[in-house]
Amino acid sequence: MRVLFVNNHAGSQTLPLSSACLASALEELFPQDVDCPILELAPGFSQEEALKRILDWKPQLVAFTIYSWSRHALLELASKLAMLPNTPLMVAGGPEVTAAPHSIPLETGIDVLVAGEGEKALGRIIQMLLDAPQEGHQHLLRDLPRPLMEAPEKNLDLFPSPYHARHMKLHYPDAVWELARGCPFSCHFCFESKGDGSVRCKSFDRAQEELSILANSGARDVFVLDPTFNAQPKRAKELLRLFAQEAPHLRYHIEVRAEFLDEEQAALCSELECSIQIGLQTAHAQVARNIGRPFNPERFREQLIPLQEYGIPFGLDLIYGLPGDTLDGFRESLDFVLTLQPNHIDIFPLSVLPGTRLAETAQSLGLKHQKDAPYLIHGREGFSEAHLHEAEKLAQAADSLYNGARALPWFLSACALFELQPWELLTLWEHHSSRPTSPEEQHQILRHFLLLTGASQKAPIQLSHILADTALWFTVESAIREGASLPSQVEFHHNPNTLGEHLEMGIDDFEELAAFVPVQPGFYTPSLGPEGPFFQITEK
Repeated sequence: MRVLFVNNHAGSQTLPLSSACLASALEELFPQDVDCPILELAPGFSQEEALKRILDWKPQLVAFTIYSWSRHALLELASKLAMLPNTPLMVAGGPEVTAAPHSIPLETGIDVLVAGEGEKALGRIIQMLLDAPQEGHQHLLRDLPRPLMEAPEKNLDLFPSPYHARHMKLHYPDAVWELARGCPFSCHFCFESKGDGSVRCKSFDRAQEELSILANSGARDVFVLDPTFNAQPKRAKELLRLFAQEAPHLRYHIEVRAEFLDEEQAALCSELECSIQIGLQTAHAQVARNIGRPFNPERFREQLIPLQEYGIPFGLDLIYGLPGDTLDGFRESLDFVLTLQPNHIDIFPLSVLPGTRLAETAQSLGLKHQKDAPYLIHGREGFSEAHLHEAEKLAQAADSLYNGARALPWFLSACALFELQPWELLTLWEHHSSRPTSPEEQHQILRHFLLLTGASQKAPIQLSHILADTALWFTVESAIREGASLPSQVEFHHNPNTLGEHLEMGIDDFEELAAFVPVQPGFYTPSLGPEGPFFQITEK
């Protein structure tokens, strides 16, 4: 029996882990009876091409994994498949099915919905099909509960590794890795914590086995999917040691809770290429309580100190539109986050996901939101639709200026020079900026913005110039470090090579830089020198 797993990526470079988990489990249960290829569909895939690819495999069963981002496209694909003659059997699972199985229309032609973990449920389905005559398969499946749900497996090592799936080719630059299932927390906006609140972990031996596979897979980045990697601090430290011992060449991305961070974790992370992501969501204690998250701003600052002292790159998440929040409150949260100097910030609108505590209480909270994926909030009393639009513009500005221009080294100094709050500087950027079409244009827009803001805020012109030069130097340095495209030339007011020497010594005071870095206006071509960026003047 051929079971074709259909996976629609959110991006195009990520290993299809969910499909691989299920395929590997079926192959172990029925080694002689099943073949489990995985069809990967890129974002925005062609429905007609996808249908052709499905039919080319001649599957007896098609299994769709449905997320909020893939819901519409995959359900449309299933509906079109159902209208064809000799339609294969269809099963669907994933977070969308688990959270709201009643929302999957019968018109899609899907025979079985699987809620929760799929390994056991799919094993049961395949066994039924193998044991019964083919002509009765569809009626057999449609007699199953809708949805079909099996109890979660407590021992994850009983499932085979997804990386052993026969059709899995480990050639992805981005590898995803699941070391645990479940979440001990109960954030109201998140579906991850639904259930009994337990966390089931793979054994250390299984982790070591799978890391060995990833280490030799050709992957560059490994994204650990555990909702809270350091929920068990002792285990987290053991795993970090394993990463350093077995695969120090990989770049790890992990999500943590700040309250479990300590100096030892930071020290272990410093031995790796490692980035940390922390879901703050709001800087207001009452708003945090409204979504089931205790929060103390001063304590949070202290918990980040080990990451800052060891130079660990970290990012912070914010959500706008939360119950009890306002536009002014979101701006204050944004200012709080930026004063912590994260390497990047991710800002999202609130989604009222089905199956969450927030969805259950949305009406009483006055939350107006989309009833279909992606379930975005429309507004509520205290945070109107117009306010959501303003917050969205701030989120876009933060992404393009703070993240995109690698503004961490100079952003707060610019705010101080211009006597602006961080959110105010982002608002000015959003009003000023256009979409650059080349690295040269990106640098020109950034220079023009900083000089124009300096003039409007009556900042000393020489300090605005040194700020603009500093910002441009760091964007070029980041591009070189990350292997990104470089502009053919960059305009500087001061000599960028002397400026770089001072910046690399840790001198970041604009008055001191303006006093000791010689003025040498011109256009410079950047390149990688033996000790970092080097600039050759090309036009005065």
